[in-house]
Amino acid sequence: MKSLIDPRVSVLLLSSTVCMTGVESALALTGDEAAAALAAWWESEYSGPAPIPPAPVLTNQFLTRAVPDECYDGDYPNDPNSWKGSTNSFLPDLSVLEPKTGRPLDGKTYEDACKDGGGTSQGKPKFNENYVWGLRKVGSDIWFGTMANTECVISGGRSVTLGSAPPTPGSGNRQLCEYNYSYLVRDRLPLGDPVADDPAYNLPEGLVFPAGYEAMADWRRPHIRVRLASGELDDKTDDIVDFDSTTHTDAHEQRLNDTLGIRFISSIGNTVLAGGPTIEGSVGGDGINLFVFRADTRAFLNSCTLAGYNDIRKGVEANGALYFPVRKINGRGAVLRWTGTQAQPCQFTNVGDLDNMGAEIVQFGQNLVVGTWIDFSLTQTVPVTAGLYLSPTLPRNGLTSAHRLGWRKVWHWGNYEPDWVTSLSVLTGAMAVYNNWLYFGEMQQPNTCTQAAQALAALGLIDLDADGNGQVDGSEMTAVRRGCSRPVAFLRARNLGKSTQQVQLLYGNDHLPTYNPQLRTWTVAADIAHRNKMRATPMWGKGGFDCVSNFYNWSMTVAGDRMFIGTADGILNFFTSTQNNPWVDSYRERCPEGADLLRIDSNSGPAIAESRSGVGNTSNNGIRNMQPGTSGPIVGTANARNLTTGANPGGWELREFVQP
Repeated sequence: MKSLIDPRVSVLLLSSTVCMTGVESALALTGDEAAAALAAWWESEYSGPAPIPPAPVLTNQFLTRAVPDECYDGDYPNDPNSWKGSTNSFLPDLSVLEPKTGRPLDGKTYEDACKDGGGTSQGKPKFNENYVWGLRKVGSDIWFGTMANTECVISGGRSVTLGSAPPTPGSGNRQLCEYNYSYLVRDRLPLGDPVADDPAYNLPEGLVFPAGYEAMADWRRPHIRVRLASGELDDKTDDIVDFDSTTHTDAHEQRLNDTLGIRFISSIGNTVLAGGPTIEGSVGGDGINLFVFRADTRAFLNSCTLAGYNDIRKGVEANGALYFPVRKINGRGAVLRWTGTQAQPCQFTNVGDLDNMGAEIVQFGQNLVVGTWIDFSLTQTVPVTAGLYLSPTLPRNGLTSAHRLGWRKVWHWGNYEPDWVTSLSVLTGAMAVYNNWLYFGEMQQPNTCTQAAQALAALGLIDLDADGNGQVDGSEMTAVRRGCSRPVAFLRARNLGKSTQQVQLLYGNDHLPTYNPQLRTWTVAADIAHRNKMRATPMWGKGGFDCVSNFYNWSMTVAGDRMFIGTADGILNFFTSTQNNPWVDSYRERCPEGADLLRIDSNSGPAIAESRSGVGNTSNNGIRNMQPGTSGPIVGTANARNLTTGANPGGWELREFVQP
């Protein structure tokens, strides 16, 4: 009888069994063999019944979207070298777009925005703004902040921190990264001709990329916008740039030009705070820039730079006080309470110390819960596992500096993840409180686990040279990536910090690949060594909400009597080969391209999809932020395809799901 087990998987199963018995294994795996076997296992794991088909109960209302903000005059990808000489030489004609929605008027296309008066094509529409990076509903207003070319900026900066040359510009025909050939730095570097003397492309005042980080130059100035109930868009960026008073200086505009993106928007009383890390802070330096507005009039009031910290994401108002977690410049974390005013906004009290940077924060009963991330600089000898921190009980007058040491880490990802290396690379994703449970999920930034593995190998703690030939080649790194990459795990907890604490695994995997020191690569088997550390069978489905390519649990909110979950989808090639692989076609029938919007109707679950394909635009690879709307969620997307037009164009979108 023919074996039902792929022979590549048999090698891994046998190898794992031999090592488990304590016998020195005579088997060795090449990188190709390990990578192929891991791909076969992931394919088998996700070849079962299809996920529950989408069953939407809400109406998807399109609100507004990004517009092309430059006309790219190169011919990438038709001419692979065209990115070297592009000047993005003129601005688009936005009169061909509907001003409220950003969509082309009847009979027009996005390409019409980049034609000259004679109708000849002069460039490609480029959507630099691709993230709704911050989102907050204040009254009937929807405040949101953006970041441009996020993947390009991150990979450009990361290339320097990893000690290598900038990546090759371009990411296929859907996204263009120019890195240090972007006009923002090209005229300062010996890489090409200076930018034409066009006032539209004068370098932003105060813009300085940290020395060595010029490859981050796909950055563009972020925007803070308000969508009014009428559908009009109020761009507060213009107010900051044009701010005028008897005490006016250029400090506010310079701060905006030194802000990576608007990652944080929160409010308390009649004050809206928006901000994000400085450009230097985004690569481990110092500073968070904050911008202050009146909520009722939407007037810009002030700005400031918060020193000693370099990242900020979410805030929560609890008992009349505003709290938010941050990252310290040493890579650790803290929880700050805003004690400032509109006139003096950078006044804060540190009310909680964390072992890692804080990211998500919610109120859960009479406590705050913070979800942490890892220290991406990997400066600690061994990185600290991300997890959940519980605050002291909230006093009537709020937390103070006396509570700094009273926070407890009550759960971490090593409690689920069986692979030590992987546990050091995963992050706590979005959180929400629903029907007396704290729901929370997992995130893993692409390639973070391979960076963690390389860092641990540099410390001599692991060996990645599977074939023992003295070097780690591409196939061995492919095996690393397939061994330590993870789809989203999704859990819920209650009674945190008590003897009755309960954590349940809702979506995850019974068994997962783990690093095998004898074989110097990752193996997988249906045994105790590879079983999740909770020793739990997932209650509702497999990791990734039954779709392995879902790698972020990026956003969550409760609206009406339902909870909503937003994912990021797009790393299928991290688990298996996507070239000429028939399994991929069958997988994409079950799990279409594009971010998932899921809902939970009750604690008995499971999650049901409102959309499995980008909430109406398959180019939307992530649901970056959500806020509760009138009867469903307000959704802000991430979409990196800055040269894509047509039916599924690039750039962020804002949508609201409402009860029909």
